[in-house]
Amino acid sequence: MTRDLNPILLALDRAAAALSEAASELTLAMLAAGATPLSHDAYVLSEAIEAEIVAVTMTRLRHTPSA
Repeated sequence: MTRDLNPILLALDRAAAALSEAASELTLAMLAAGATPLSHDAYVLSEAIEAEIVAVTMTRLRHTPSA
């Protein structure tokens, strides 16, 4: 995404990156644990995090200045 000096847009970029890392960690932990109730909960949480990433990305794109 375009880099600019708006602190809110920069925070959105950092939030999306942190959420993506969290979703990846949950997915890896879930796969390593096998089929357990806890791994299912990790899967559900990972999906919720992915939805939040979409929301952050859409907000970021909506407020990105045009070139």
